Amino acid sequence: MKIRYHTLVVLLFTALVAAPAAALSFGQAHNPVQMLASNGGIPWDALSGQEQDLLKKHRRNWSGYSSKEQEKLRRGARRYLELSPGERKTVKQKRKQYEKLSPQERKRLREEYRSQKQRK
Repeated sequence: MKIRYHTLVVLLFTALVAAPAAALSFGQAHNPVQMLASNGGIPWDALSGQEQDLLKKHRRNWSGYSSKEQEKLRRGARRYLELSPGERKTVKQKRKQYEKLSPQERKRLREEYRSQKQRK
């Protein structure tokens, strides 16, 4: 299946925004206040209501993420919020398509995206 570059970018963008980052803190027992102090991260309450709504699946583990990962997720949420309603609809459709792919197909798409990105 040949996928256009734009479609690939949208798929990977939505995967990035929606992908659970729980693996970052897997197996770590953490106190949210302590983790926030140690990683210098973004307090959950510092996110806008719209950002919190988009990132709600990450709330439980938010304080366990590194500040870099928190900022990455926040940037993705902000980019999504800047999209027009039509673009948001497209992103949701592409995300559903991406979620239906097998792990092997997802891996192939990520590799294709990286190689196309390097060519630019």
